[in-house]
Order: sequence, then structure tokens, then C-alpha cells
Amino acid sequence: MQAKLLIPLVGLMIASLMLSTLAFIAGTTRTQYQLLEQQFQQDVQRGQQALLTRAYLMGTAARRHRLCGHRHPGRRAEGAVG
Repeated sequence: MQAKLLIPLVGLMIASLMLSTLAFIAGTTRTQYQLLEQQFQQDVQRGQQALLTRAYLMGTAARRHRLCGHRHPGRRAEGAVG
């Protein structure tokens, strides 16, 4: 009688262990994917912010350069003829 119960119980334990392992793997994979997606989005935002900051600084530098009256060799002064 004990042998008849032992085989199904061992089978249920093995099946339970396998299902638990699969659930753990699925959960771990999902969490890893979500963390990578979050990291990617943060990297994109940092990249965008860096580009916007760089564009702003370049624009500011160009405006200051023009306001200082810098002249470039080979260029005519504004309003110069000929």
C-alpha cells in the first residue's frame, strides 16, 4: 500500500519542483528584461539631455563670438563693398 502511494507522491513532488523552477526562471527573466529596459530608457534620457546641453552651449558660444565682433580671415566685414 505504501509503494502505491509513494510513486504518485514522488511524481507530484517532481512536477511541483519543475513548475516552481520554471516559474522562478520566468520571473527572473521578466525582471531582468524590465531592468534592462529601464536602464536603456535612462541612458536615452541622459543622451538627449547631454545633446540638448551641448547644443545650448554651442549656440551661446556662437552668439557671444558674434557679439564680440570677431572677424575671420578671408571674410569681408559686414557692409563692406568689394
